Amino acid sequence: MIKVSKLKEIITNHKQIIIMPHKDTDLDAFGAALGLYFFSKTINKKTLIIFEEKEPEHPITKSLENLQKENIAISYITKEEAISLTYNNALLILVDFHLQKLSPIPEIIDQIKDKVIIDHHIISDDIVLAEQTYIDENASSTCEMITLLLQKENIEIPRYVATIILGGISIDTNNFTMKTTYKTYSVASYLTKLGASSTEIKYLLKEDLSEYFTLQEILQNIIIINKNYAICTCDNKIYTKEFLAKIASIAITFENIEVAFGIGKITEEIIGISTRSIGNIPASTLMEKFGGGGHKTDAASQVRDKTIEEVKEQIINLVQ
Repeated sequence: MIKVSKLKEIITNHKQIIIMPHKDTDLDAFGAALGLYFFSKTINKKTLIIFEEKEPEHPITKSLENLQKENIAISYITKEEAISLTYNNALLILVDFHLQKLSPIPEIIDQIKDKVIIDHHIISDDIVLAEQTYIDENASSTCEMITLLLQKENIEIPRYVATIILGGISIDTNNFTMKTTYKTYSVASYLTKLGASSTEIKYLLKEDLSEYFTLQEILQNIIIINKNYAICTCDNKIYTKEFLAKIASIAITFENIEVAFGIGKITEEIIGISTRSIGNIPASTLMEKFGGGGHKTDAASQVRDKTIEEVKEQIINLVQ
């Protein structure tokens, strides 16, 4: 749990607050960054969010467009701008990650001395050293952690920001079917009171039709191992990490499946693995075998110098 008074003290003692979600920012990281932005602004601090450009249909791009339509001003900096800035008495807040390799700008972690981590993933050995670390493995999402912070301080946020944060929780819980506790439902209720709209979340998360058909084709070739493990492999085209996560998230809903894997190229050199688990078999433990990690119910890894088929065979050997 975040110690509110301590976090306020740390922020107060710095001139600049830089909020950095993990690379390949998803809705949980972005929603949590927005919530933290408004928390920091109540302390009257210059606050910036590091932003990565996304494809037009990406939920983050849609969120930014709608924030602009709602006249909600957020101060962003690009990766290039963040590298070139001079930081004077700055605090860097890592949101939804704690490993340097997941930073969109690894060099900035060395550049800014004072750091805070807010995350919900299982702690790894190579954690970034920070002045204060708030990692709650039992939280459904980082958005849940930040909402509890906002709720405790009674900080008002714009209606559409509440919608984005609720969308982040929805994504990370697979629509409230995984990793949920009473706190998850409590913060969802609170965000709804602030004006978060489930209808707008549906528009935010609408899928591209051609992508949907591609998903169906891949799922038709699913392999089931020992009745409980589902393995889905893509063709040799390049796919996003989000796409692989969608595959695994759909496959985990099938009867008897305890763990689901989505495997595909994310670059010409790198094979991505996205894993979803009901929770009886930790997804993070499986992905650690491939140098990755994550949460008990969702985790990921990246593999170099192997083909999709070779990675698939490794997973089969691992779970048999």
